[in-house]
Amino acid sequence: MEDDPQLLEDLQTWMRNSSPLAPTKAVGGDDDILVPLATVKEIVGLGKTKIYDLMKRGQFPPAYKPGGAATRWNLREVRAWRANLQRLRRPS
Repeated sequence: MEDDPQLLEDLQTWMRNSSPLAPTKAVGGDDDILVPLATVKEIVGLGKTKIYDLMKRGQFPPAYKPGGAATRWNLREVRAWRANLQRLRRPS
């Protein structure tokens, strides 16, 4: 999908127009997509249990349930969370 920008654009348009969980604002960019747990784990370097624990405490972006048993996270939110964590860990 990364190699086909038109497919990605079509998917984002479908998500904005069809999904009840779609963002309400007009958005764009490759990072405004929903990604699975495996991708989230790779980005943040945490395991499933820790991610869900942080979510429960309100310290991690919430998951979306686009349908069935699927659970997804907004890539932009996950990347922002990681960037904020890195910013806080930098020595002053």
